[in-house]
Amino acid sequence: MRPIVILLVLLILVVLLMKRASGYTPFNPVNEKPKLIPGVLTRDECDLLIRDPSAPPSIKLRDLAAELAGKPKQNVEGVSVIKNDEQPSEFKCADNASCSEFRNLGGDRIGVLVVNLNSEFKGGELLFPAHNGLTMRPEPGEGVYFRPLMSNRDVARGQPVTEGTKWSAIVYVRDNNAKKIEVA
Repeated sequence: MRPIVILLVLLILVVLLMKRASGYTPFNPVNEKPKLIPGVLTRDECDLLIRDPSAPPSIKLRDLAAELAGKPKQNVEGVSVIKNDEQPSEFKCADNASCSEFRNLGGDRIGVLVVNLNSEFKGGELLFPAHNGLTMRPEPGEGVYFRPLMSNRDVARGQPVTEGTKWSAIVYVRDNNAKKIEVA
């Protein structure tokens, strides 16, 4: 029995060493760096969304988010237009257990498209702690696409707006159909 255990341990060590030497890294979408997406919306489309979040440019944003995530359009949530002039916004779950509600809402959120709609503010950069503190501040009509959640719950957060009002359009993409589904 003892020689079999030793042989098994040696075999496991060899496999682990081979895997490490190959440079293999398991797929983790959070490892993908946030992407700046230029020319998502025109200035007029940005102004329209600030006035009416259900305006036609919202369809454009949902289609783009689906394309970037590689998922069908039915996996995309509606567009949220956020007015931020006081508190930082966070794209994370408070803790792992708090994300269990996603099972009934089409699975985890696997992609986020954030589009700045104006520039008349100071502060408000997107901070990515999971990417060595990378900060991004897209121009109006530009977007940032990134992957939230997965193994790192603190992927991105909006920094405080110190002056003015920041308007953003946010679109989440789910792993499955974004309409509420029942799970047994």
